[in-house]
Amino acid sequence: MVRAGDDALVDADGDRVRRRARSVRALRPAAYFTCQRTSIPAIVGDDEQRIARANSVLEGATNVTSFAGPALAGVLIARLGAANVMWIDAASYVVSFALIAAFVQVVKQVHETEE
Repeated sequence: MVRAGDDALVDADGDRVRRRARSVRALRPAAYFTCQRTSIPAIVGDDEQRIARANSVLEGATNVTSFAGPALAGVLIARLGAANVMWIDAASYVVSFALIAAFVQVVKQVHETEE
């Protein structure tokens, strides 16, 4: 048995599995933000000013939600209960999907090769 923190005893294999899972979770935001930022020109066009404006809106929204999201979740859980907050979260994904499907139109760019 190996001591992991002050609270629990964890066997060596379980500790290794947890470390690997944390490593994989740490890589997920890098892939997400890379895909998000590289899709901006396909959505707003090639104008540098529009790309910069869209990038700043995305960055601002990311920062606001990172700051206010956990606080709002805590208030909602205290008032409505955890199960009801999960239903609200699920509904927000449905609304998000509907808004993206309705308003975002990405045109596939085809590049012709010269021979």
